[in-house]
Amino acid sequence: MPTKDNAVVHLARRWRKSAITPRRCTVTTIVRRYLNSFAAIEDDEMAKWMRSLDASDRGEHAQRVISDASPL
Repeated sequence: MPTKDNAVVHLARRWRKSAITPRRCTVTTIVRRYLNSFAAIEDDEMAKWMRSLDASDRGEHAQRVISDASPL
């Protein structure tokens, strides 16, 4: 019988919290290369956002646009 302090209940709460909490990504050299390579085969609009991920003025917006288009 599930109780409030059951490990599964705690895990489910953590999973839900992590699923709804927006994440800020860190654009490493590897990630930048990957996205720049991928941008070459994307449509112009998505390619623009992929290339501007680490721009100080548009980076956060670019992250939202990309993650809304595909959570992967």
